[in-house]
Amino acid sequence: MIHLSSYDEKYIGNLVDFVLQKLYYEDHNVTFFKHYNTFSIPLDSVNKALLKSGNIVQILFHDFQPGIIKAAYCPMIDWIIALYERYYASEQSFEAFLETAGVYSLHKMLYVQYREKGVCQRSEEVIPIENEYEHDKFLTGLIGIFNYVSQKVPLLIVLNKVHLASHSFYEFLYRFITDNPNYKIAIICTINEVFVV
Repeated sequence: MIHLSSYDEKYIGNLVDFVLQKLYYEDHNVTFFKHYNTFSIPLDSVNKALLKSGNIVQILFHDFQPGIIKAAYCPMIDWIIALYERYYASEQSFEAFLETAGVYSLHKMLYVQYREKGVCQRSEEVIPIENEYEHDKFLTGLIGIFNYVSQKVPLLIVLNKVHLASHSFYEFLYRFITDNPNYKIAIICTINEVFVV
């Protein structure tokens, strides 16, 4: 358990308040908290700040760890499944959820299989010259799902030690920041600039 000083608690509370105040008014609402040690924002501090603010948002929290091999797009696909289960499972099938969110038809089974078996397997072959197109469609689908969910509930994404994330996650985050004006999603990242990203 991380014990923070009252100064740190207040700083984190102010950071969360700052991001939440911009939640409905500014697009590209991403804040990077640079540090040069092992600082992480504790989930309970985010919850306290959120409770104090009175905002109703869904927190998506992840703490990247050194030495742990990460799955592609970790933790995004796990979050998608959790968001579906919490907000949509009683209303529609997982396939319908993916369809409504705008996921490319050839990628839907990847999500379904991951939800059912914990692995993604594609039944049809990928044509090598279409790799870039497929990759672009997958990223677009991921972003589309988060945008779709954010129409139901605003999202606050907190990512600790983002410098330890996978390359696929960096691609997602870059596209999300540059190509996705969304007023209902805010991201806070802690990053140690000593690490090469």
